[in-house]
Amino acid sequence: MFKKMPVCRLMISCPSDVKTEIEIINRVVDNINDSIGFSMNIFVKTLYWSKNVMPEAGDYPQSIINKQILDKSDAIIAIFGNKIGSPTQHYESGTIEEIELMIQKRKQVFVYFSDKPVRKSEIDMEAEAKIQAFKEKYRDRGIYVVYGLSLIHISEPTRLRRIS
Repeated sequence: MFKKMPVCRLMISCPSDVKTEIEIINRVVDNINDSIGFSMNIFVKTLYWSKNVMPEAGDYPQSIINKQILDKSDAIIAIFGNKIGSPTQHYESGTIEEIELMIQKRKQVFVYFSDKPVRKSEIDMEAEAKIQAFKEKYRDRGIYVVYGLSLIHISEPTRLRRIS
């Protein structure tokens, strides 16, 4: 007999330069599901556009992502490295659009900014200025955390911040 468990759908949102962090989030979620999730009868399902969005024609790419996974998500974890992301029809990037829409829906929003060292050749001053402007906009709302060498160190629930 199968047992019903509540599912928390956690969308992962980020520009293309934080692939390692996506793997870390998925490992942390797997550990949560296998330990406290199992004992508390709850399951966390990560959703990411490259894995969970089906090809579809007739709309803007970000609108398809929003319809297929963002609208069905209970929370979002967004990560910025050295890029802000690609612009959408309405926002400076898809990641910013996803954050803004989740805030509007009064869903849980967790945002992380990398402060890892980067090579000078990888620094994009325009993207850095956009990231700093985004951080400044949300500085007083408790929406984000800055991490250094590894995202794994901020995986304790006490470091997650909720915006409502």
